[in-house]
Amino acid sequence: IALVCLLVLVAERMIRSLRYKKMNVEEKFLVEAKRNLWIFARLGYQRKETEPLSELQDRIRQDMPELFEGKAELQLFKGYEEYLYRTGEVTVEVLKAVIKERKELLFVVKEDSRGHYYVLKLRMWLSLVW
Repeated sequence: IALVCLLVLVAERMIRSLRYKKMNVEEKFLVEAKRNLWIFARLGYQRKETEPLSELQDRIRQDMPELFEGKAELQLFKGYEEYLYRTGEVTVEVLKAVIKERKELLFVVKEDSRGHYYVLKLRMWLSLVW
């Protein structure tokens, strides 16, 4: 039973990987933004129903200033807000910045709690995020 479950998970992972490769930049950005927001939610920074992204970003800035070193804002929030309100275009540079921010966020989590880091990575690998 365990082997069948493992095979199903690996097959699902492969299918999601193939789907991701076929996505355009905007679709990939949405996946990456949801992943980052999911990580923030697991860390206790869940976006409240009527909370603007800027307020969520301010809450995170207070507790995790190391994410904002040399940055006025995270590209995740700026790009996601532009996407939601259609005030800007999602570019490859924005996508790369959001992926880089996730790596920085995971590094901060790893420095704080290795156990939490490995649980997050496992859940992301199992495709439970998107």
